[in-house]
Amino acid sequence: MDDRNFSNIFRKATGHFFCPACGSKFAGSEIESIEHHNDGYLVSVKCSNCSLKLSMQVITKGFSDL
Repeated sequence: MDDRNFSNIFRKATGHFFCPACGSKFAGSEIESIEHHNDGYLVSVKCSNCSLKLSMQVITKGFSDL
């Protein structure tokens, strides 16, 4: 999976994520950075409602482009 495809897929998926602090939905515009690593990506997102910042590792090894 290349960086561009991952970015597009992840931005769509964030609409289904909720902030653990305030319960607001994350949106694609709140992604602060995406870094590619060996088996996936390190992603930083920020809640637009309460400004909580989260980092998550997304493993893509074994997945193909959708």
